[in-house]
Amino acid sequence: MTRWTLFCAALSTLLPSGHVAARAADPVITIATPTYATDGQVTGASSQEALQVGQTIVRYAYSGRTLCESSSATTAAPDDAGFGWRVQVTLLGTGSGLDLQVDWQRMWERGERLPAGPRGRARVLLSPGAHIVFDYLGAGERAISPDMAREAQTVGAGGCDAVGMALDISVPAPDSPSVVETNLWLVRTLPNGTEQSQHQVVRSRAGAKTEFFFDDMSLALADANGKAFFFFNGGGAPARYDTLTVRTSGALTVRDTSNGRVQMDLQIAQRGVEDVLREAGGSATFRLDASPTDVLSYVVPRIGAGGISAASASQTSVARFALRVQTKQIR
Repeated sequence: MTRWTLFCAALSTLLPSGHVAARAADPVITIATPTYATDGQVTGASSQEALQVGQTIVRYAYSGRTLCESSSATTAAPDDAGFGWRVQVTLLGTGSGLDLQVDWQRMWERGERLPAGPRGRARVLLSPGAHIVFDYLGAGERAISPDMAREAQTVGAGGCDAVGMALDISVPAPDSPSVVETNLWLVRTLPNGTEQSQHQVVRSRAGAKTEFFFDDMSLALADANGKAFFFFNGGGAPARYDTLTVRTSGALTVRDTSNGRVQMDLQIAQRGVEDVLREAGGSATFRLDASPTDVLSYVVPRIGAGGISAASASQTSVARFALRVQTKQIR
């Protein structure tokens, strides 16, 4: 055998074969302790943990003596924790998401070690970008006798303005998330069966929340005799409204794009613009799973008739709307 033959034989053992697939990266979860401040800001710490199917990991997610001293999850129990948990996570399988069994136990609260703190177990399926809050710890006063006004213990804030901390587990969104294009039609069906609609196209990245807004729509109000309706406004004398204006908005959060389908959370909200119905609106969130050819329809939360006078309530039908959705991955 020549030296060239020997060299080629040795080189072939070092280079990857075309028939051997490269090992995919292990799936990753994030264990976080989002901490909520009095000004609405959210801070906290997090750590990413790689998992293999059948593997169990144990981590301690905690803060220092105050909630403002949040720390990343550690493998060993800390000796300076003021708030926190012991978390055990087992990866049971993968597919459209990570099939996880999560066991958690509250270990520290308000600077004290809990010998038998609240605990829980749940089996969850998390897709990329999704997260679940398993427990929440609040700061502030804690009663140490039945008479809260007489005897209470207040945790020393020490300049910390946090009001609580959560235990949150999530699956990170892809580094290069796909782009999804969604067609939205806000449809109002008239009494004669014809439809009025507004159309818009929304493009969003996987894992991101994208808001959408439709134009305000004015509704003519009349009973069977063509008379205008009257509404109570703030409990005072009846005020006349010949029309009411409704405002429809919402948000899309793409959770997964696989096998030609898109999974997303669809939030729809509607409320009245006039004071008489401003507080009577509502919102709803739906989990959507669609192929590119599907056109799905969702009922927009109805604006209530709480401000309508008793005399006209029985004759009034505040309009209901539907939102039709078609979505697909474009890259």
